[in-house]
Amino acid sequence: MDNYKGPSNSQGYEIPRELAKAAREADELLRPMVQVIEGGYLVMKPIEVLKFHDAQGMATLSAAELLRFMEPLHLIIAMDSAEPTSQPKRDISLTGKAGIILLRFTKLSLTELQKIICKGTKTELGTSTHVAIVGIAAWIVGHLGLAGNIATALATGIFITLAKATKGGFCRMTPAEIEKALAQASERRQ
Repeated sequence: MDNYKGPSNSQGYEIPRELAKAAREADELLRPMVQVIEGGYLVMKPIEVLKFHDAQGMATLSAAELLRFMEPLHLIIAMDSAEPTSQPKRDISLTGKAGIILLRFTKLSLTELQKIICKGTKTELGTSTHVAIVGIAAWIVGHLGLAGNIATALATGIFITLAKATKGGFCRMTPAEIEKALAQASERRQ
């Protein structure tokens, strides 16, 4: 998460492997709760993981939308070709519905998230991915009352959103720089 050069850095940001691994683990926790077989059909249960009200109005995010948001980071892609091909870059978009809702929630909860993620050091985006996600999940359980697995998946989505929007420089940025990065992330094509 250390390829952050500054708030005006126009370079792309590649999600670190440990964050992609966390997305895969969150998927493994959440998917069995969301996808069930009923009467021989695969059904997506409508589980609401996030609901809040901000200046733009009411926002809700379902577990299925959260799964689709993180899916590009861990989806295994099979190539049917005799010729070797390069793997496509695994990346997420913050311009879709889930990305925008997570950006809005992140902006709304910025102070709390900074306290959790940037404890002690101001140079990295948390001491480790796992520690940051566990801290955010504990905060979600305490403040939003969500169950453990759902809170962990939502915390992973929030952490991915922060890393992508701030290009890994969250703890080195001022609150104004973070807000600007969040606003720009929802506008630009990923």
